[in-house]
Amino acid sequence: MNPVEYFDRAADRYDLLGEARVWKAARRAEQAALFRLAGPCAGFRVLELGAGSGYYASRFVAAGAIVLATDASPAMVEQARAKGLEAMVGRIGALHLERKFDLVLAAGVAEFLEQPEALFQTAFEHSLPHAQLLLLFPRGGLRGAAYEWWHRRRGCPAWTHSARKLELAARAHGWKLERAEGAGLLAQAALFRRAGNGVVVDG
Repeated sequence: MNPVEYFDRAADRYDLLGEARVWKAARRAEQAALFRLAGPCAGFRVLELGAGSGYYASRFVAAGAIVLATDASPAMVEQARAKGLEAMVGRIGALHLERKFDLVLAAGVAEFLEQPEALFQTAFEHSLPHAQLLLLFPRGGLRGAAYEWWHRRRGCPAWTHSARKLELAARAHGWKLERAEGAGLLAQAALFRRAGNGVVVDG
């Protein structure tokens, strides 16, 4: 089973799973970290890649942002639309919109890409010159291994990429790391700023 098939099957119960005590607490910590890094975002044009059912997209809309949520899973996109979000089916690496954005959000999607380079390239292609990229991804080590195991046991492949690997992939596609912090027990959050023309950034 690939990630799209997995999330299509899980879509109708995905939000209920997120209400379980352990996941609810994790999401609160992750949301707090994302908003600390993003800062005030009222009026921002935000593109979310791998938006799933729209959990984070809806939070950014509540904060005053103008959000387009995209996901490769049609069933997840329907869940996002049911929340009143502007949402469309779009696969990372194959998304080509005419719109450009102030902020690209990728919260919990890098781990479902075996090679994350396409994420940074897609984000760059859809970003304005001053844009930022906000990334949420699993911690490494034993917690990352447990995260991979949990998903693989349910038939969904997952890959825990190190913070260093993600930073290098981002730099190779015109993004420079500004800040990073822990986002609860399970995740890390990182803020990148567009810093070039899609080429390696020094420093």
